[in-house]
Amino acid sequence: FFFFANTRELMDIVNHYDLLKKAFLNEFNCPELLPYETELIREIELDIEERESDIESKQEKGQENEYFLSRMLLMAVERTKYLLSSYLHTRLSKIEKFTIHLLNNAEERSRLSPQEEAYANKFKALVKD
Repeated sequence: FFFFANTRELMDIVNHYDLLKKAFLNEFNCPELLPYETELIREIELDIEERESDIESKQEKGQENEYFLSRMLLMAVERTKYLLSSYLHTRLSKIEKFTIHLLNNAEERSRLSPQEEAYANKFKALVKD
């Protein structure tokens, strides 16, 4: 990875990946729902969008060396997207398992993102019916 023309770009991806990996491992190994990593997830989602746009423009240029670099960046982005989906899936599994407890306890509810809270409410309504 260290032969990239723009090492800052790669280091941002690696840094985000490492932080997300830590958040995922913590969430996966903890029996209770941990607080949602709002800032990290927002930064990663924005970074993924930006990187995919950059990769697309590099591939359109058609330069052979740019194509190779863009493919390497794309692999890093795809790896980050997979880890992000694993993190979110782990959280959703816990939300489905402990819906009633999470929604009835204010401290536990504060650990949910707004989207997760909406999901938990809809899930509770479906299970209740």
